[in-house]
Amino acid sequence: HAMAELKALGEAHGVMLRASLGNGTRGRGMFADEDMSPGEVVISVPLDLCIIKQLDAADSEGPSEGTKRETEYELSEQERKSMTWVAELFLTADLLSAIFSDDDSNFWKEYAKMLPPPDSPFPLLMPKEDLAALSACDSVLVDTINSHRKKLKEGWEKQFDMPCPPPLLWLNACVISRCFHIWNKDAVMAWMTPFVDMVNHSYDKNCVLATSDNAIEIKTDKAIKKGDEILFSYAHFPNSHFYWRYAFCLEENESDVLEIEGGIRAHQVLFDNFLTTRSPPPPVLQQSIKLKTCPSNVSEEVQEQERTSVQQTMEKIDSLVGACDEFLKTREDKREVCEYVRLRRGLLESCRDLLGGYEKFLSGEGTKE
Repeated sequence: HAMAELKALGEAHGVMLRASLGNGTRGRGMFADEDMSPGEVVISVPLDLCIIKQLDAADSEGPSEGTKRETEYELSEQERKSMTWVAELFLTADLLSAIFSDDDSNFWKEYAKMLPPPDSPFPLLMPKEDLAALSACDSVLVDTINSHRKKLKEGWEKQFDMPCPPPLLWLNACVISRCFHIWNKDAVMAWMTPFVDMVNHSYDKNCVLATSDNAIEIKTDKAIKKGDEILFSYAHFPNSHFYWRYAFCLEENESDVLEIEGGIRAHQVLFDNFLTTRSPPPPVLQQSIKLKTCPSNVSEEVQEQERTSVQQTMEKIDSLVGACDEFLKTREDKREVCEYVRLRRGLLESCRDLLGGYEKFLSGEGTKE
């Protein structure tokens, strides 16, 4: 019934759909209605149906006064983050206006039925007590969530000179989980594109995102059979980023990163001499480790400092693993966050094994695989 409504709504507004809404291993997604060859258009959405915000560097917080870019269009990572955040704030405002418009013919007023509901398991909507428990497992992630909430409130009040409306957090969660960005020199275009926003992520994609003069399109980049899920890659992110923006994470994520507050910053000469090669996952952090003799040009004092730092970090990891176990035991009904915590626990254990080998190396144990 939802798919029939969705297709009727799309066709009434010039959308071309060769895929249907369904449920698969990734949850709700889009599945091919027919066999398709590489290069065929699966979904085409007119531009005038999208909510679009274009932002130039001059419109954002931008570089500090007196800062000069080396080239006309070179943007720092901080500028890109700032521009992206502001663009998403304005997308949220536009989505709010569209959904609560008095015009019953407004497309987004009807399409809002297909958005995740306000009780969706987005980290941005997580209750304070769950965030407090998650903080024991990953304080960096929780700091990111709380910082975003605070910045959203302050940004809204500054830009629009009005109190935050009750649906703001929910709609912002919808935006940051469903919009995509196109960079053009020193400008960013942020898009909310209906129907395309239901296509799930995979590194093993079968489609790509494309633009034409008057539409946003999903095109196949390999042959697809009827019933195959339509997939494209959002980008390469660590699981913490996937989880906090999209409320999912990947079992075997080659881009995963473990960030531990107060963790070791390994001595480069020592660590490079210890870790000579890396094999890509799966599983996460699978490593080819060779223990060699400590370099003679690194003093015994530095080696001792490094041993102490490693031991402290391993103790920190043990504490975090215990916090993960407690979280999983007490919040097993919170499926999405438990999946993130479970994968983080595995990553912590992999790093503990890695540091255990490094500790042996620093203690002067012999060369071995």
